[in-house]
Amino acid sequence: LGSSINTKAGFSMIEYAGTDSGSSQTIPHGLNEPPVLWMWKNLTQASDWIVYTTAIDGGSDYLKLNGTDVANSGVSPWSTLPTSSVVTVGTNNVDTCNAGDIYIMYAWHSVPGYSKIGKYTGNGSSNGPYVEIGFKPALVIFKRTDSSSGAQWLFLDNKRNTYNPLNRNIYGNLNNDDGVVERCDFLANGFKIRVVTNSINVNQNFIYMAFGQSLVGSNNVPCTAR
Repeated sequence: LGSSINTKAGFSMIEYAGTDSGSSQTIPHGLNEPPVLWMWKNLTQASDWIVYTTAIDGGSDYLKLNGTDVANSGVSPWSTLPTSSVVTVGTNNVDTCNAGDIYIMYAWHSVPGYSKIGKYTGNGSSNGPYVEIGFKPALVIFKRTDSSSGAQWLFLDNKRNTYNPLNRNIYGNLNNDDGVVERCDFLANGFKIRVVTNSINVNQNFIYMAFGQSLVGSNNVPCTAR
C-alpha cells in the first residue's frame, strides 16, 4: 500500500493491511533506525489511536492518543522492540492489525538539532523543570504517563504564541477550543515549564515530542529553531 518516508526528518507514514496469518505481523517503517514513538489508526472501522513508545523505560509501552489512559507495558508480540527496519504487532486486533482492515502507521525517532522524543519528571512547582533538547522548539507535545487523572495530550507551539510564556494550549484527545491554562517557555536549547497542572507538571513522569523549525544543516550542525 502507500507510504511517505523522510529519513532525514526521522518520520514515516505507512499504510498497510491487517492479517490473520500467524501470530504476529511485521510492518516495515522505512527509517534508518528504530522508531522511539509510533502510532496506528484503523482506516476501515472505528478504533482507538494506539501509541507505543520506548521513551519511558526502554521497553514498548502503550497509551491512547484519544484518551488519558496511563502508560502500560505492551504484551507479546507488541512488546517486541522495533528494529531498524520493522515494527511488530499481533494479528486480528481491531486497533492495529485486523484481517481485512486498512491501517495507517506513523513512526518517529529523534534527529539531533531538529526533534527529540524523551521524558522528564515534574516537580509540582510553578518554577518547573527545564528540559534540555539541543535546539529551540517550535512544537512540543506532552503526555503524563503515571496517572490518568486529567492528564490530557497537550500541544504547545510558537505560531499561536509568538513570545514566552506560551499558554495557548490544545488538548489532542479533546475537541475543546484552545485555552490559556498551561505555561511554558521555549528557550534556545529546550523548554522551561512555568505552571502546575496535571498535563505538564505534577510530581509524576511525562513523555514529550519536541520539534524545531528546520532540519539540521548539511554539515550536521543543528539549525536555530527560531
